[in-house]
Amino acid sequence: MLLLLWFIFHSIYIITDGISDEEKQADLAVILGNKVNEDGTLSIRLEKRLESGIALYKKRRVKKILVSGGLGKEGFYEGNKMKDFLVSKGIPGSVIIVDNKGDNTRATVENTLRLQSKLHSNSVIVVSQYFHVTRTKKLFKDKGFNNVSSVSPDYFEWRDLYALVREFPAYYTQEGFGGPLARRSLPVKFFHKILYLLHISSVKYPEPPLADNQQQRHGDHKSTDKNRCNLHIRQRYRAGNKFQHDNQFADQKRNKGKVKGKVILLIQIKLMEQIL
Repeated sequence: MLLLLWFIFHSIYIITDGISDEEKQADLAVILGNKVNEDGTLSIRLEKRLESGIALYKKRRVKKILVSGGLGKEGFYEGNKMKDFLVSKGIPGSVIIVDNKGDNTRATVENTLRLQSKLHSNSVIVVSQYFHVTRTKKLFKDKGFNNVSSVSPDYFEWRDLYALVREFPAYYTQEGFGGPLARRSLPVKFFHKILYLLHISSVKYPEPPLADNQQQRHGDHKSTDKNRCNLHIRQRYRAGNKFQHDNQFADQKRNKGKVKGKVILLIQIKLMEQIL
């Protein structure tokens, strides 16, 4: 229930932030790549991003445009295709910078910051889908670059629902499970705590057999000393069983650790393959 509420409030936050436009000006627009079709044409989602970048340039809100993407499985460099589209729409090639190594959001941010001094860009407008820009801006800010805003195209699809679900864990685990961002993120720590509490609440320790005198009524005060002695024995018995159970759990955890690690790695890979 708590996780569901967390997801709902998070989604409201990134949707509200994503569709907002503060009408700021910047030195550079960073347009993040998306799918290029097998015939070399751009996907509708990518065209809409580029049209938003064109509008920014024509309104003189940005001086230069950086297009960033990787080599898609279709065999095309997204950055080159994005530049071709912009030039065909009347944007001068001299103001377009191509980054063909922006394989994911984090790579785009890092590549942009490496070019910062060369491009003399002290401010950035991120251009991507509304559900994506909040996480992208967070990556810039985590790198110490705070003068960043965003614009998103007025284009919506049913698969945006899937993207919102995907963005939820991606926002908190951008450097992977256990990475610096994840370790210092309070929501992630809270989530891990919930999982831990769910685990220990499901553990049942075996109860030791009751001593004969403990089967008597609690109102019998004649065997107080015996009860205290047996209670002490029972506590030691329980502690011994708990110690044994903890050892067994530790062994199981070590055995499952590698499998769990591989599963998490596969989840991360799948998430990052979908992250734009």
